[in-house]
Amino acid sequence: MLTVEDLNVDYTTRSGTKRVVHNMGFAIEDGQMVGLVGESGSGKSAAMHAVAGLPRSVKATITGRVTLDSKDVLTASSREMKKVHGPVLGFIGQNPFGCLHPIQSIEKQFHLILTTHGRSHSRAQTRELALAALDSVGIPNPQRVLSGHAHQLSGGMAQRVVIAMATVLKPRLLIADEPTTALDPTVQIQILEVLTELRQTQNVAVLVVTHDLGIVANYCQQVLVMKDGRLVEQGGVQKLFTAPEHPYTRELLLETAGATS
Repeated sequence: MLTVEDLNVDYTTRSGTKRVVHNMGFAIEDGQMVGLVGESGSGKSAAMHAVAGLPRSVKATITGRVTLDSKDVLTASSREMKKVHGPVLGFIGQNPFGCLHPIQSIEKQFHLILTTHGRSHSRAQTRELALAALDSVGIPNPQRVLSGHAHQLSGGMAQRVVIAMATVLKPRLLIADEPTTALDPTVQIQILEVLTELRQTQNVAVLVVTHDLGIVANYCQQVLVMKDGRLVEQGGVQKLFTAPEHPYTRELLLETAGATS
């Protein structure tokens, strides 16, 4: 589904060039949920934006190979990537309100997504597909949400709407960049259950970027551990929690155990 080989990300700053991702490599299969963990500043988000073909800076230089559904993301043109974003890859950011238009109705935003990719040719068709997407992420009274605007939504509800928009085109891969950071614990669980349901029912591969090993333990099958821009350990969740090999992984596990004790 997704193969990343020798990925490097360099940012150009006033003081020179800084490498924030070093020689990163991993793979994800269909229907698999993979957690990418590491402390703030470890390069997780920079790496995932590069993988998604959405660099966080116009001054970013990205090298390596990222193959998504047999297409090399790093060499694809912007026209080619427009066909990838949505139908093949859905992206869920940390701040749902930063992903939603502040003035356009939710229905109009769905209409733009669906018509851009030729999936809808009428308002009625848009409404039908959007209502189904909203229902799939557990939104009660989706008709009311569809007619409303972003400012009328709670944080948890806004994140559900963003997930619905990211999945309405039935992508094969979802990248979720800290999707529960700003949410209270109860809503966090609800959002993660939504992602799990999509994985199980639609065979969607999910890559979750997080600093929370508890999320990885409960929802993921594979885990990638990142420190200072490098992958220091990767493998099955059970192995990582029972026999971690890298000192940094053991440190993260101790911190998690301390926080929950």
